Amino acid sequence: KSNAISMLLRGSSKLVLDEAERSIHDAICVIRCLVKKKALLPGGGAPEMEVAVQLRKLAQTRTGAEHYCWKAFADALELIPYTLAENAGLSPIVTVTELRTQHAN
Repeated sequence: KSNAISMLLRGSSKLVLDEAERSIHDAICVIRCLVKKKALLPGGGAPEMEVAVQLRKLAQTRTGAEHYCWKAFADALELIPYTLAENAGLSPIVTVTELRTQHAN
């Protein structure tokens, strides 16, 4: 039994094919690393959202300009899941709100 496969890619231009090849290579590298190290980290902006939620909690314990700095950093971290949701064709506002609620709970 062979573990080898062949893939045939078709695209409208060389640029599209090159991008598809890079994406497949990246996916294979992720799987290889997962098999070798047996570790999996959450994605989709989940780590950034967790840090943002914790920073918001800490911001409430601060006063003055320091409060605004902590809150601004949390806001900046929330842009990552927002952008990922937008790029995936999801409603970023709904997605980030749900993610924020899940992490707050």
